[in-house]
Amino acid sequence: MSARYAGAGNAHAFAKYSGQGNPWQRPHGENGAIRQEPLVDPPIEAVFPRAPFNIADPPLEAGPFVFNAVLAHVLLKMSALPRCLKYYLSTLSLSRNRFKIRPVGQSTAQCGDVICFDLPNSHVNLDSLALHFKLSTDKGSSPATACVLSSNVESVVESISVESNGYAIDSGCALTNHVANVMLDWSAGDHASGIRLALNGRREAAATGKFHNKDELVFNNWLGFLGSVQPRCFDATNLPLRVYVKLAAANKAFVAKGGTPAMCNIRFEDITCYIDAIDLQDGGLMYEATAKMMAKEPLELPFDRYVLTMGGPVGGSHDVLSMQVAANSVDYIAGFAVCPAGVNSATSTAENATTKRSNYLSRGFGGGKLSGSQMTINNVCYPTYRATATEAFVQTADAFGVLRGDDQCEKWINSLDNYQAEGFIHVIPLQFPNAEPELRLKSGINTLGNSAGITWETDVTGTTGYQKVMLVKCTSVLRIAPYKQCEVIA
Repeated sequence: MSARYAGAGNAHAFAKYSGQGNPWQRPHGENGAIRQEPLVDPPIEAVFPRAPFNIADPPLEAGPFVFNAVLAHVLLKMSALPRCLKYYLSTLSLSRNRFKIRPVGQSTAQCGDVICFDLPNSHVNLDSLALHFKLSTDKGSSPATACVLSSNVESVVESISVESNGYAIDSGCALTNHVANVMLDWSAGDHASGIRLALNGRREAAATGKFHNKDELVFNNWLGFLGSVQPRCFDATNLPLRVYVKLAAANKAFVAKGGTPAMCNIRFEDITCYIDAIDLQDGGLMYEATAKMMAKEPLELPFDRYVLTMGGPVGGSHDVLSMQVAANSVDYIAGFAVCPAGVNSATSTAENATTKRSNYLSRGFGGGKLSGSQMTINNVCYPTYRATATEAFVQTADAFGVLRGDDQCEKWINSLDNYQAEGFIHVIPLQFPNAEPELRLKSGINTLGNSAGITWETDVTGTTGYQKVMLVKCTSVLRIAPYKQCEVIA
């Protein structure tokens, strides 16, 4: 998922304070005359916006203004700046170039392997981070007549984790392929199909008679730290980063006709990572300013963290799934149901007629009907009523911006029946409306001092055996201190 779907950045915040409507622009009098009131410096949020929750927002493009805003943020936190220094900051130049990164110790992989790579020791634009590889499949030892990606390139990623000098910054989210497809289903509809067909392996047709033959694919949907940390121009000279991408098992990522993906020959070749590095031509000013700031207090960089728990097969109409979460800001909770047949069964790896993906990546109750859904946090109900299928549908569509027309969902989410059978998810937003970027660090419920007990109760008629999954999105903080020391505040 691009950074766009993980809450990476908000270009709208910049537009708000530039050009027409700029509240810090000199007001004009009659006939366009400039009044002589003194200028008022903008608040830090105007110069250095933090990422929003809204997963439908476009990614923040790195450029001179964005990077100078980061520098201005560092210096403005230290002391007030004279106008001559502010002018100097606005005239700084930078160069931007793309680098190719080879994985550590490997250039090929198979399903279930872990791909590891180190980011350059530089200022890097995380929005440009992309993993490239060539995908090949054939029937192998099976009688399969086709073996293709279940849905898209996100299908092959089981988890993404990030560490620095052995310290785990983001341990990753299990079922990353599920979570990424949830966000794509509700936010990257038909308007994104063209580029995703070309580069991201998006599949809209049936898999009959198809194999991959060194198809070149691009993965850039970084769920968690890499897709959301602010600022997006990350200084890896202060904290080196190593990234681990765990590939999903064959039966979780592929669809096969006439056989099972686990028996097919699946290969990832020519694995390469690309990222843009930025050189600020400032004579070392940025480095010195950052060092002085860290000497006083650690740098604090917010990022999104996902916590997930899965229940066992549901054996009755009523079920309760529980988990504990301690976080600085719980921004939303979501619940969905996964294939009742189990990942290694023929039913799980078969192609769904509606979504054209495997049943494993479909989300529903196996033909059952939802009659009630409600979540609680420390015995407080969300929503305040037991939601019916229609009410859960409406609340989820509103949370993703689809109900207001801000974004588009997949075209097959076009009925209540399809929502329950293939695309079910019930999302409960908890953050203050439009709180971010101004309230980036504490936009939701703070459960850090007292771990929150979260439960999800459902009533489903007509089927049993499906498994429920509860997902919690939190805002965590990475603190960076001198000598490449760091810690994560949950």
